Amino acid sequence: MDIRFIYGSSGSGKTTYIIDEIEKIYKTTEDNGKILLVIVPEQLTFQTEKKLINRFGFLGSRIEVTSFKRLAYRLFKEVGGVTKTYMDSAGKTMMLHKIIGDIQTQLKVFSGCINQVGFVNNILDIICEFKRYNISAEMLDMLKNQLPEDSFIYDKLSDLSLVYNRFNQSINLKYADAEEDLNVAARKLIQSEIYKDIDVWLDEFSGFTPQQYLLLLALCQNGCNLNFTLNMNFHCEEDAACRDVFSPIIYTRDKIIEMAVEHNIRLLEPVKLQGNPPNKFINALDIAYLEQNYFKYPFIPYGESTNSIEIFKAKNVYSEVEDTARSIVSLCRDKGASVSEIAVIMRNLDDYEALIKSVFQEYDIPYFLDKKKDISSNMFMVLLTSLMDILENNWNYESVFRYLKTYLTDVGEDEIQILENYVLEAGIKGKKAWTDDHAWYTRLIMIYKFKDKLSREIKKYFEEKGMVYRDEELAQYIIDMIIDEKNEMLQTIEDEKKLYDIALARRITKARDLLIAPIVNLGTGFRGSKSVKEFCTTLFSYMESMNMGEKLEKIIQEFNENDQYALAEEYSKVWNFFVELMEQMVEVIGDEKVNLEEFSNTLSMGLKDHKMGFIPQTIEEVMVSSIERFKGHNIKYLFILGVNDGVFPKSMDKEGLLTDRDRLFLREKGIELAKDTRSVAFEEQYLIYTTLTLGSDFIRISYPIADKGEKALRPSMIILRLKALFPLIKERSDVITYENERLISAPIPAFNALITSFQDICNSGEVPPIFGETCRWFMGQQQWKNKLMDIMNHFSYCNEAKNIGCENALKLYGEDMKLSVSRIENYVRCPFAYFIKYGLNAEERKVFSLTPPDLGTFIHGVLDRFARLVEEESSFKEIDEAKREELINRSFNEEMERSSGSMFKATKRFNYFGNRIGRILRVAAKFMVMHMQQGEFLPLGYEIEFGFKEGTYSPIEIKISNDRVVKLVGKIDRVDKLVESSDNYYRVIDYKSGNKDFKLWEVYYGLQIQLLTYLDAILEREQHNTENLTIPAGILYFKVDNPMIKTDGDVDPAEIELDVKKQLKMKGIVLDEEDIIRKMDKDLQGNSLIIPVGFKKDGSLSSMSKVASREQFQGLKNHNKKVILENCEEIYDGNIGISPVKTKVGNACDYCQYASICVFDSNDKDNEYRCFYEMSDDEVWQLIREECKENE
Repeated sequence: MDIRFIYGSSGSGKTTYIIDEIEKIYKTTEDNGKILLVIVPEQLTFQTEKKLINRFGFLGSRIEVTSFKRLAYRLFKEVGGVTKTYMDSAGKTMMLHKIIGDIQTQLKVFSGCINQVGFVNNILDIICEFKRYNISAEMLDMLKNQLPEDSFIYDKLSDLSLVYNRFNQSINLKYADAEEDLNVAARKLIQSEIYKDIDVWLDEFSGFTPQQYLLLLALCQNGCNLNFTLNMNFHCEEDAACRDVFSPIIYTRDKIIEMAVEHNIRLLEPVKLQGNPPNKFINALDIAYLEQNYFKYPFIPYGESTNSIEIFKAKNVYSEVEDTARSIVSLCRDKGASVSEIAVIMRNLDDYEALIKSVFQEYDIPYFLDKKKDISSNMFMVLLTSLMDILENNWNYESVFRYLKTYLTDVGEDEIQILENYVLEAGIKGKKAWTDDHAWYTRLIMIYKFKDKLSREIKKYFEEKGMVYRDEELAQYIIDMIIDEKNEMLQTIEDEKKLYDIALARRITKARDLLIAPIVNLGTGFRGSKSVKEFCTTLFSYMESMNMGEKLEKIIQEFNENDQYALAEEYSKVWNFFVELMEQMVEVIGDEKVNLEEFSNTLSMGLKDHKMGFIPQTIEEVMVSSIERFKGHNIKYLFILGVNDGVFPKSMDKEGLLTDRDRLFLREKGIELAKDTRSVAFEEQYLIYTTLTLGSDFIRISYPIADKGEKALRPSMIILRLKALFPLIKERSDVITYENERLISAPIPAFNALITSFQDICNSGEVPPIFGETCRWFMGQQQWKNKLMDIMNHFSYCNEAKNIGCENALKLYGEDMKLSVSRIENYVRCPFAYFIKYGLNAEERKVFSLTPPDLGTFIHGVLDRFARLVEEESSFKEIDEAKREELINRSFNEEMERSSGSMFKATKRFNYFGNRIGRILRVAAKFMVMHMQQGEFLPLGYEIEFGFKEGTYSPIEIKISNDRVVKLVGKIDRVDKLVESSDNYYRVIDYKSGNKDFKLWEVYYGLQIQLLTYLDAILEREQHNTENLTIPAGILYFKVDNPMIKTDGDVDPAEIELDVKKQLKMKGIVLDEEDIIRKMDKDLQGNSLIIPVGFKKDGSLSSMSKVASREQFQGLKNHNKKVILENCEEIYDGNIGISPVKTKVGNACDYCQYASICVFDSNDKDNEYRCFYEMSDDEVWQLIREECKENE
């Protein structure tokens, strides 16, 4: 039994030397049954086997390449070993979680940590580390007994010892731990004939764990000769800097020598491989110089330009990855490189993974991502976790639709969409809202207003059938129509919109039924305290009821048919993992009684951080890996990404549960564990050396100057060192300019680069030759030509909406040419937004909330009902406070029972808001009565309609060109009337719950024409019904509010009442005649508290009064008709221009829900605002006067 070291720097041919030796032995000795064994790190077994096959053409039975893990497995097959079932990491995590929960009260340091994210995994990591370094719980106990009992490390070691001991006791009952395989193998190896008296080579190791040292010792004691390659020059210890860099190798060598001396193992003369340059870098002398001089101090700068080393400074991580892809394409296309000879490595693979996937796919580069995949985003795992969230979190919206959108349920994709729209609109929240039929149908009927829509038809049906209709059964009648599509009552409904709503409600309900049935059954099975085995059985029964195995098989088959083998493998593994997890839970903690929350937490522990490893699908792939993990023999072209300060070399990680101080203490007591952060810092220098010498022909080191969030990044010290060592090194960059030729690498990125350059070409008028050739190439390819033509047309696109013409306008807006006044106001604000809203009927997804229109409808309904009750049971002049309160409360309660008020009952929050609205309405009723009693005007009517079927008045007709007539329709909140001898005076009142102010200049521009149009309509129609002259008395906003009054200290209630009156004073314009003004406020002294008028001491109107003469009213009405006429012409001529209004206080684009459709940009030459400038009332009246003169 001998030990020999093979010294050689990176690239000196150590692996080749081993293969040469194996070949010599193989050819010069007879087959005596003794194998030639090569042990390498796990990730290098395939590459090493490939190298040997390339040399021998085959491996045969005499040559074996293995890793330590595979060696133990092969040994157990020969001599026997582990007979128990292995427990995987998920099972260990669950077991450990249970153990810590059971002994939580006994823990001193970690008693409050069990629910901290990652704590159990950290404990498991420490236990695995203990096992790899052969540290037993007894050793920890012995060590802690040497410490003061009041010390922190004593408590920490006590906790770790207790948990470690319980863990070993639990796992050893039924299971085997793979972490102990090497120890078992070391004990069993003496029985082996296969691994006896053989030659063994160990390659590419920089260190070993104590378990591995034990196995190496066992090999020696079984007569084996061990040959270790050491990745260092034999004489490097003579240089202090070099000694620091190679300290991990030196430490490993010294440990092996120590083992040999202790056990009388002979040390042979070492092999010293030297080459100048090393064999690996024979075609890249600059890389050879790098290998020999990177760590030398002082050093001699390389005097020539570098052909094999390159630095790339990227403007961000995306451009860094994209340039890497271009370079790979160039290598394969121009130099004939094979993708299997190329590697892309970086420190933080997670930061680059998504970009590499998207960019490499775009460049059609085959690659293998050398990392275990997190399966938490796998649809089956999402379904499983969402399912538990639904049951634990009372069926919250996010969990339910995360569950549905795995598309592994029986609810179809279209049904999921309509169900989600309804759930958002209806505010479905909580288990009861989902699963209780009464709650479900009550909300469904409320949202679709079925009682209002269908009551008339249902009553008619009962009358025709001679059956008794019961109003209290109306909801059930509607439910019957929703459930049964053949229900006879449906035959009486002729309105297609109503039938569509019923059919939609039926589809929504069916989708809901498919969703809830299996989950409700599962929830029933999960109810109460049960054993883990019962929980697992119930969960598996759910999976069977959902035919989950068959669904996943179908998905796997589709992936295979589409050559998506990696995804097929993933879904196959994830189902097997779930089954194994259930089995382990039953085995480990099956008899333990838990509730739903405890079961879910345990299941979550098993699922958390579980990652799956995958194998390359083909040999011809670019290897993408992390710097720490990557090992490669045949890499000619190496790309190192993300070489930034603090990344590579990295700043030290957190110390973990065992701090550096703890580890140093343990080492001093003879207990060796993994390296502390200081030792890791030395290893980082060695990692730099091995990384920079991985590529034999070309190395490209890149660094971005900004991360994904555009945060500035600095280059690593490696970049600075390379620039100092190679003064003439190439450093390309895309920060300022970029060579156009490099952009043309593959069809998709070349196409993207071409269209990106179009705008610059359009602006400059100059076409770079390379883009001219590229454009011609794409025009010659049929699959690209049409796409290119479409995009080129877009560059000549003007962001203008073309006139749709009269015919299309009629089709979109209606042949009857009916318009509401508010629609005209909307058109004035922006014709294009009007077209989208009323022409295309586009609307945002509805979300359950109390919107201003909802509140407005409710408030108007209550006040209208109140006013009618006042006239029925009393009068505004005579009603007292008690009666007023009775009637407003009754009006509020009755409206709450109707559809407009039912939303206030939907949630406690809305109910509270409804009560608040009730208080506001009581104030409104108080002031409505006060206003009436303070004046002589009396209500003419409430909610007066014109233009509707059952309206009081006919529509307002506006004659436009080509003998077309537009009919204006609307509803007036209230009209008051005063009769004075032979004159009738009318004022229009509009209820407003917001802070709407009356601005005369907005009336002039057409932004606020509702009140004036209503007034004009009333005057014209009333004139037909009376011989008296109809005269405008005012247009006013009545504010519905309960204002908060700010006070300092104690304030007289009368003063508060006065402040409230001031804030609730109506806004608008009234007739400037004093007698009419006093008919509105008979106690008027100074400034009115009812209307926007005031008198000075001399009896004249104050300057703040908002008044107009009869002539001014007439002029304003004429101007208003002109504005309406012009805009009606524009609407029905088909003008849908993107021309929003802009005023001093804002513009029509503010809060516009259609901004993403029109993409209006004021910086675009094709897009301009229509600016409406604010004017004083005097300026408006002057313009009106001038307009009247022109029309005389």
